[in-house]
Amino acid sequence: MESHELVLLFAYGSLVFELVVLPIPSEASTYQLFLRDPPRDPEQDRLSRARLRRRRWKVVRYFLPTSLGIALFLIPLVLLWLPDWHAALWPIRAMETTSISAAGMALVLLGRAVTFGATLQLRRAKRRSAGLAAHGFFRHSRNPGLVGMYLFYLGCVLIYPSWLLLGGFLPYALNMHRRVLMEESHLSCSLGATYATYRGRVPRYLPLGPLR
Repeated sequence: MESHELVLLFAYGSLVFELVVLPIPSEASTYQLFLRDPPRDPEQDRLSRARLRRRRWKVVRYFLPTSLGIALFLIPLVLLWLPDWHAALWPIRAMETTSISAAGMALVLLGRAVTFGATLQLRRAKRRSAGLAAHGFFRHSRNPGLVGMYLFYLGCVLIYPSWLLLGGFLPYALNMHRRVLMEESHLSCSLGATYATYRGRVPRYLPLGPLR
């Protein structure tokens, strides 16, 4: 088994472990938006308004983009077992080098380390009823877990260079960014000045221009 295959098996295995054993439900998850009852007296935030939308609107706006993101993340896993399929996914031949594959593996491992670490820190904060995680990775990014998932995805693009995977990153990122805005709006209404102070001090993603 080649090194990139071992890295991807470890990455996907750790992701499954995280989702099954260490789940942290998101207020803006598709499950919450569809199945959670809307508040009777909704606060004026993005999340409450989204829950009050019609089911057909939610399917187009949330379910389909999320399903696309899941499908894109499954492509590298499928290629582990069916490598010959890579030729059918509009491969980027110019990027198929050993050094680029090594960079991809590094991004995948870094992404999983960041997301897994952020998950543990967030769970610790919830156990302590801290309300808002503002330590560890959360001192540098308000959404470190998502940053880690972006790194994981981009690492997969470098391991299996494909126009399909590369082109799918933008809709995936836009869908997740929309969820982040809903959660931030909800936190602003719930935590008030505490969250406003935290938001003013810590960037949304990374301290890099538009990524703030």
